[in-house]
Amino acid sequence: DTCVRHNLRRLKEEYLFKMDMIKLNWTDQNLIRKFYELIPNEDVIQTAKQLWQIAADELRTKEKQEIFRQCIYLKRLPNKIEQLLNNLLDHNRKTVNNSFYDEDQRVSCDSRCLKMINQCQFNLMLIYLDEFTMCLDRYEKTYQKLKDQLKKKNRENPIIYTNILIDLIEQRRQAMIQRFNRIRQYRLKTFFDQAPAVHLN
Repeated sequence: DTCVRHNLRRLKEEYLFKMDMIKLNWTDQNLIRKFYELIPNEDVIQTAKQLWQIAADELRTKEKQEIFRQCIYLKRLPNKIEQLLNNLLDHNRKTVNNSFYDEDQRVSCDSRCLKMINQCQFNLMLIYLDEFTMCLDRYEKTYQKLKDQLKKKNRENPIIYTNILIDLIEQRRQAMIQRFNRIRQYRLKTFFDQAPAVHLN
């Protein structure tokens, strides 16, 4: 019964997700169509594409960051870190099992190695989190720079860089955010429903 209820819940979530995506995809395509119907020049098109690409990259990075944080919270290591730690543990086992050591030396060596591995694990987590933060900060600065440039062009040449075009660029960016957030919500849910647990030391 529990398995059946779980499968029904997953089917319902999948159905709702697909229905939401139909609406969100339609909104996204409609905004793109409206943008090109205004016949923007090449510079406006390239600026819009850059802003939209930055939004997409930022949202993907946020998704990875959130998955990583959930992995830490749920003690489910990403594959790269898990593989690295397993290699260290294998090396530790080989060292400890060396017949050259007596029992006390083995215990002492094992304890030191495990402490170092745990510290390595902690440091890797911090490095990954710092990388996510730096990437997101760079995306935000790049977005603000492009946005300011677009506003300046709008003031200097409002006939080419019209308010309607600028509004549509931002509307599409907001639609992308809404769409990505819905995808991220679904992916996070399904990812942690299916991912096996990995015990951290």
